Amino acid sequence: DIDEVQMWRSKHQTIEREKKLQQKIHAPDSLIIRRPSENKVNKHTSFRLRNYHVPEEVLEMLGSNELDKRNEFLNKPLMMSNYVDKFRCLLYFEEASRILEMRRFDLDSQTLSQRGEYLALFINDSMVGCFEVGNKVLLTHPTRVPQITFEGSICKILHNFLLLRFCDDFHKHYDGEAYNVSFKHDRRKFVYSHNAIDKVSERIHKFNQKGFSNSEVLFPKSKYSVLKVINMKTESYDVNNWYQKNLDKRQMNAVIGIMKKTSFPSPYVVNGKPGTGKTTTLVECVLQVIHSSNWSRILVCTASNSHADLIADKLWKCGLRDDNLVRLVSRAHMDRLPERLKQISVIATRDPFSRDWLFKRIIITTAVTAANIWFVVCFKTLFTHCFIDECTKMTEPETLLPISLTNFGNSTILLCGDLNAKPFCLSKVSRNYGLNVSFMHRLVENSPYAGDEDFEDYGGFNPKFISKLQDRENEE
Repeated sequence: DIDEVQMWRSKHQTIEREKKLQQKIHAPDSLIIRRPSENKVNKHTSFRLRNYHVPEEVLEMLGSNELDKRNEFLNKPLMMSNYVDKFRCLLYFEEASRILEMRRFDLDSQTLSQRGEYLALFINDSMVGCFEVGNKVLLTHPTRVPQITFEGSICKILHNFLLLRFCDDFHKHYDGEAYNVSFKHDRRKFVYSHNAIDKVSERIHKFNQKGFSNSEVLFPKSKYSVLKVINMKTESYDVNNWYQKNLDKRQMNAVIGIMKKTSFPSPYVVNGKPGTGKTTTLVECVLQVIHSSNWSRILVCTASNSHADLIADKLWKCGLRDDNLVRLVSRAHMDRLPERLKQISVIATRDPFSRDWLFKRIIITTAVTAANIWFVVCFKTLFTHCFIDECTKMTEPETLLPISLTNFGNSTILLCGDLNAKPFCLSKVSRNYGLNVSFMHRLVENSPYAGDEDFEDYGGFNPKFISKLQDRENEE
């Protein structure tokens, strides 16, 4: 039986366990044997991202009372001059909290059982739902010196059992010996987020050196008045041009704003509660762009796979097929795809010689999976349009993952979301200093996105920059 006491380990205990684990697996005479990656990488044509490992001092600060004294800059408002440093620090604190959270689930002296091609680890009810397919697992021997650590991954989850895969030799020779089990969180989102803020900052800096400015993508200027609002009347578009016939006035305003680039180079925002038609609006924008321009390339991103599937399904029903459309998925999600989407779906890999999907005009994926595109295009400009749904559920650095794949400052960006939703942040430090404020939340708190009584005909918001959708029963 597993002792449930570990679920209540204090912060100090988890910090100490993390230190001891790192000392053990990184000792001079230790060895880590990893399961080979399923991603095919050509070492000659691909590249590696920086590791962005959490500094040891961040873990120390989480266990001390000197946080506010050593991080006074976190209290300063977000601006271009502190953009990278502030988000870098907040991402470190958030990942440190995830690391310590994993130490709560450490299991000592556990044996594994054979289950087909996997080794099965029993977990008690209190740990069910705490892991995801793909999470890394470390096995360290309680007493053996020098230490040999085996790193594998969770391949399947069957309620109280985790089905694990390690290197073939470990499976072949495992004889029921007890090991200490430690779990690792998925670092990809953090590494990709760090890299995204670096790349965006570099592009802004290069533009500034040439005498241009593209920082308005992140920090729009409030230089527009009601007198400068262009004609947003839906009558300026022939009704026969609409590919979906159930759009209301504000949805049409949003589509017109995208087509006429009224907020350019700043993002256009569509805000609305669930059921108000945000996704329908995004789909109409895709259809309008793809049929009006032969050279357009559109990246559509969401926070969740289920929502990406929904958008792909809507576009499929609107007549788009695999010659224009691809649903880019992770290996873990491929088996859960609806059957009709499998014919337009491909697994994201880092193999630069397996990239036919890159030449599709519309790529639909999650923000994290979109980062795989980096590995095959080496940050070359790829997309003319970037449409992001569920934007309010992403941290700002996560939102930059797809945005960094555009011609930054020269591409059209659409952000859709419900302002009642927020990104989840485990770290109290990250929450207190703004990592749980999405990019869209930050924009709508300031002009030209904030409410303005001069735009009463448009729900009190400047239609050049934002459309606030309403419940259908509340339409006038």
